[in-house]
Amino acid sequence: MLRRIDFYEEPRFFLIDIKPKKTLRDALFEVSKKPGIASIDFSKVEVRIENSNSPLSLDSPVRHLANLTVIATVNLEDNCQIQDILESYRAHLPPLPSHLYVSATECELNSLELPESWTVYIDHKKLSDNEKKKQNIIWETIHFESSYLKKLKMLVDVYVSPFYDLIQRGFFTDLDMKLIVSNLKEMYFQCCSRWNNVILPFIESIKEGNLMQVDNFKNLYNIKKMSALGDEISDLFQEEHVYHMTVDKLKDYIKNAIRNNSDFSKFYTWVNEILWGLGKHELSSYLTAPMHHLTRHTLFLERLLKSTKESESLKACLERIKNFLKGVEEELRMRERLEILSEFENRIDGYDFIDQIPNLSENLKKSLKISFTSSMAGCPEDWLRRFIREGVVRMKESSRHHDVILCLFTDFIIICRKGRKFEDRVNLKIYKPPMRLDAIHIQQNENNEFVIAYKNEMNIITAIYVFQTQDPWFEEIQRTKQTYREMWDGKKDKNDELTYCMRDYSSNDLFPHMDCRSKTDGVNSPILGKSHRDINDNVRRRPAILKKSHTWGGKDDHRPPSRIPDWEKVQQLVQDGHLEVS
Repeated sequence: MLRRIDFYEEPRFFLIDIKPKKTLRDALFEVSKKPGIASIDFSKVEVRIENSNSPLSLDSPVRHLANLTVIATVNLEDNCQIQDILESYRAHLPPLPSHLYVSATECELNSLELPESWTVYIDHKKLSDNEKKKQNIIWETIHFESSYLKKLKMLVDVYVSPFYDLIQRGFFTDLDMKLIVSNLKEMYFQCCSRWNNVILPFIESIKEGNLMQVDNFKNLYNIKKMSALGDEISDLFQEEHVYHMTVDKLKDYIKNAIRNNSDFSKFYTWVNEILWGLGKHELSSYLTAPMHHLTRHTLFLERLLKSTKESESLKACLERIKNFLKGVEEELRMRERLEILSEFENRIDGYDFIDQIPNLSENLKKSLKISFTSSMAGCPEDWLRRFIREGVVRMKESSRHHDVILCLFTDFIIICRKGRKFEDRVNLKIYKPPMRLDAIHIQQNENNEFVIAYKNEMNIITAIYVFQTQDPWFEEIQRTKQTYREMWDGKKDKNDELTYCMRDYSSNDLFPHMDCRSKTDGVNSPILGKSHRDINDNVRRRPAILKKSHTWGGKDDHRPPSRIPDWEKVQQLVQDGHLEVS
């Protein structure tokens, strides 16, 4: 048990429960939540066993310290220093370090200040109501872009620049800089470039009294010729795309940093105080602003479409942006799917369905590992399996009846047993070999029983498993099996929200050792918005005989029909000397 912690030279005694996977860091965090205890900056904590001078790692498991007295000392040296620095920032915010500018150029603050109405520059008295409405929408779009750029600048000035300055002063040495600020400054500079090179010339034309034309307005999205769109949208908003991919990790990392680092907690509080003092929203609101940027632009374009005759041109522009956003959302969902599959793979403790053989070659050892993120057999390579269901069922075997865990995926099912147990999860041991759904036959019996029969490549049943459960496993497996069969002909799983346009894996089988081609472990993300190859290409190239093979889910009707020889013809061939009989 953790028996003693010295806080600020005042000893306090605590009893800590011993739980699996709990570390000293977890124990200290529990203590910090007790009444009268301030938050602990783990970078300033030293932990050691009583009568020992050797410090312990905060990641040490507490189960090794049972019945020992452990002393944790908080070092208060220079504790107030960061607070003094933050107070000095109120008078003068530190600039962004010069080496981070590279060749980037900020925009003039004066150029972001715009009048509320475009009528300051343009004579509107002779314009029709519809034309006025169109001008209002365009001007509102420019105003929104100005407001967005101001938010990014506020993030850089109040959050990013002070953070970098504090790093140079020796703070936050235990934090990952990229997970704290992501690519906020790069996104800001890219937005400045777009403002200076695309939007500002448009505004200058308006100031000269020229009406805001739709053709010029399309330049805001860097699309000048709608017949040759290219990839300008994805180029223009590339940094936003990167930020979309990292913002969730950024939020989680900041939340943990606030909990584990008191200096960063003070800094985060200071940032919010500055923003509130300026009558602005809190920092978390600013960090989510880029997520809604292009979505707002689609709303502006949809409104503009209703008030202009140049609908085809604007429709193409709108569709281009929507495709970009759809690609971003697709990749986010794909990453989430991969994380779920990878997390499941990490839960596998071992494989009980084969005896451990000494001196097994490395290649064969690799064959014991299942790759849950590899491609599905019989499907296009860019389709990714789903984790569908997991649950406990009763398995009936000749020697015993016992509980097992069934895990169902898009293309296969595995029978597992419980492995090691942790606080947040239960690991699994694979009890029986994985079974592809196209190679199983499932039958429902009485008394809530169902049977799974597994066929090998010779279409011979090699295993029969009997289960009993009140849960609808039979229906779920049948439905998933049918969906998997349909996917071989290019029909997408209707329950799957992914459109499979972002993934490029070379593995084609569940077991990676069965594929002789080169493999990639990551997800390649082509430029968003490009036209992708037809997902059915793989299916069309697959030989027809494989489509109908039982291994691919069809019947064995690919075998040629048996023929009865024409014995009269055979006899005539022998008599004529054209056929020899041995």
